Amino acid sequence: MIRTYAFLFFSLFCTIGLTAQTADIQITPLGTITDTAALTAMEYTAAIWEQHLNSSVPIKVNVAFFPVSGLFLGFTFPNGRRDFPGAPQENTWYPSCLANALTGMELNPGESDMDIVIAADANWYFGTDGQPGPGKYDFVSVLLHEIGHGLGIVSLADSYNGEGSFGMIDFTQFQPFAPTFPIPQLAGLPGAYDRLLTTGSGQVLTDTQSFPNPSALLHATFTGSNVFYSGTEGVLANGGQSVKVFAPATFTFGTSISHLDESQYPVSSGNALMTPYIGAGNVTQEPGPIALGILHDIGWGLVSQVTVRPTTAPLPIEIWGIDGHSVLRLDLPEACDLELRLVDAMGRTRYTRPYAQLPAGPQLLPLEEALEHLSAGYYVVQVRALGQNGACGMVIFPE
Repeated sequence: MIRTYAFLFFSLFCTIGLTAQTADIQITPLGTITDTAALTAMEYTAAIWEQHLNSSVPIKVNVAFFPVSGLFLGFTFPNGRRDFPGAPQENTWYPSCLANALTGMELNPGESDMDIVIAADANWYFGTDGQPGPGKYDFVSVLLHEIGHGLGIVSLADSYNGEGSFGMIDFTQFQPFAPTFPIPQLAGLPGAYDRLLTTGSGQVLTDTQSFPNPSALLHATFTGSNVFYSGTEGVLANGGQSVKVFAPATFTFGTSISHLDESQYPVSSGNALMTPYIGAGNVTQEPGPIALGILHDIGWGLVSQVTVRPTTAPLPIEIWGIDGHSVLRLDLPEACDLELRLVDAMGRTRYTRPYAQLPAGPQLLPLEEALEHLSAGYYVVQVRALGQNGACGMVIFPE
């Protein structure tokens, strides 16, 4: 059975280590969560996001389990800030963890950055190997998704009585659930993600001259299967095409607009994490290029950033922390056999090369051969210890 991810306002990962500054995601279980496997899965999930994000301020996540009789698997209350010093756009809501990362200081002391509610009565698989048994839901995949909303892949769109709106959410509809932090007064303002939503013809949905807020026109657009994400990095991650957003004929708050289109991005695409549904047995334990591109667009610094220039010009590669060299640096804790692989935004393997009997210690793996025939775009560099299932990933962004 397929279940809905709902939300509100708002690896071996291999033993190879990438030299880079990463975020610190601090998960606090609320209530009486004592299951060791569940606690381990939370830390494992935090580590997946941590390897991609750059923030000097800890990201604070509360997780609570409640029985919900199949209503949802999980939803997220992201905390928010607007018009803070250095905000990329004025009159725009940013998740508090991103505002903190941008300013380098904690703007919400004493508050969490997101509260996540998890269905206590779902048939969970708390293992971290991505192999849930029949009928079980992969907890890591669901929590990874919910944290993605808290990081900023979330819309402030709503629709009531045939009028769609941004920043006019009635929070009483979520009772008895409420966040641990004060609910911000949205004042009819959109979120950073919303600012990058368009129609298929490129009309910006937050342009109030074209789309009055609120209006029947916004409702018709929200329910017309014609909403796209058009931020630069997200588009590049999608092979240069605008990213189709989930906008079905019936508007459902918490599902419509805040997700990638379900049919467009199946698990096989590598971009299914932020689609609205997950089935028992499905597993997605990496953000995927599009989700990372969206986060980069709204302001997140990504640790795993590499630059590729078009093939008509030289291809100097910059890997975070090793400026100006076409190499991937690894620090091996012990001698092992490795495989280097490049995967494009559609999940297709574009290059693979084995390395036998590499000694322990720092290693520099050349990338020129792998990159010389690639056009500018998003790719994932996977380094896999042979015989292991996990892989460390690095997303390549075009300049």
